[in-house]
Amino acid sequence: MTDAKYPLDFPYAYGKPALRALLKGENAHFVVHEQLGFEPAGEGEHWYVHTESDGDNTQWLADQMAKALGVKALDIGFCGLKDRHAITRQWFSIYDPKQSIHDLKARLAPALPNSQILEVTRGQAKLRRGMHAGNGFIITLVFSDLALASIQAPLVAKLEQIKACGVPNYFGLQRFGRNGNNLQEFDRFLLQQEAVKASRDSTTLAPTTKKGRNKPRKPKGIILSAARAYLFNCVLAERVKSETWQCVIDGDVTHEGHASALNQCVTQNAKPLIEGSTLPENVATAPLWGRGRSHTAGRALMIEQEALHSMSAWANALEHLGLSQERRKLCSVPQDFMWGFDDKDAVTLRLIFSLPPGEYATGILREVCECYEPDRS
Repeated sequence: MTDAKYPLDFPYAYGKPALRALLKGENAHFVVHEQLGFEPAGEGEHWYVHTESDGDNTQWLADQMAKALGVKALDIGFCGLKDRHAITRQWFSIYDPKQSIHDLKARLAPALPNSQILEVTRGQAKLRRGMHAGNGFIITLVFSDLALASIQAPLVAKLEQIKACGVPNYFGLQRFGRNGNNLQEFDRFLLQQEAVKASRDSTTLAPTTKKGRNKPRKPKGIILSAARAYLFNCVLAERVKSETWQCVIDGDVTHEGHASALNQCVTQNAKPLIEGSTLPENVATAPLWGRGRSHTAGRALMIEQEALHSMSAWANALEHLGLSQERRKLCSVPQDFMWGFDDKDAVTLRLIFSLPPGEYATGILREVCECYEPDRS
């Protein structure tokens, strides 16, 4: 269950799916290939290590590498966090300016028993979040006790919609923690702030109390990230409700960074704003909250204000916690989107597509069907 105060059942673009499917029934059913987007230089201060892992998450792999090589955790770089219950390929960088690390592959192998080291080379910069070009996915969904003939046509119709028009670019539920715990923690921080302020303002406050003595500790980065992601999802949800999530409407700040006076919108009878698998540069955006002035205006601003009218305390807090305001696209379009069915043992649907950094496969999957994972307790 999630906290009803901060619901996570964001609206669907194409209606709530009627079908349920098993996701990650086995690791091979969720394959992720990181697309680096550039060739390592072959020289430089860093080792670049390309791995394929079966059942290990990115942070665990990075920690094991640091221990095996005797380097600091901060010396290990990577472009993004990959799932544990999956088969994943990704790159790591290891800071070694004096080239003092020898037999790297042999030293890493026993520390990474579920991984293969595909390539080792040198690079000139530490790999950081979002430096890669994107991720390729091969995802298999299993539909139990259903006949292929009964589900193929409606699924194909929905997949064609997604290929042509994309999906709302929501942050995935994992961002908010189990049962939305990250959001609840941010809320507790705000309540503590209010309590301290009320104490300071009280006429009974002892004159010897030191200012800031009971000031609540600044939330961890993952909590701040969850809070601003939730505000973004709230704005996007309002755009989905108003059927403007695929639109560039009056006052929008587009992905190019300027406010638009356009009112282009996808409707059932109009030519899609998004052709095939190519996302236009002038796609609308919504705020990732922080310090800085928003250039949203007009109708877009009205929708944004309506979405966040009850969340002003969160927005104000994020402005004063060291975050700069950024923008994020409202629409996510899978690239090179393909699919296929099989009903040999059970009905399966295999999806193949790529997404740029910061966009999530869960956004595609939630529009296709209601996914559930095996009980791993």
